[in-house]
Amino acid sequence: MLILQCEIKIKNKNTNIIVLLDYVNSIEVKTSCKNLTGTVMVNM
Repeated sequence: MLILQCEIKIKNKNTNIIVLLDYVNSIEVKTSCKNLTGTVMVNM
C-alpha cells in the first residue's frame, strides 16, 4: 500500500510568515513543454 506524504511550506517574503501544510488527500501535477513552470493542484 502506498501512502501519500508531503510537507509544503509557503513563505511570505515580506513578513517571513511560513504556512506549513503537512497533509493532503490527493495531488495532481501538470507539466507541459509549452509552459516554463509546472502547475500543482492540491486537495485538502
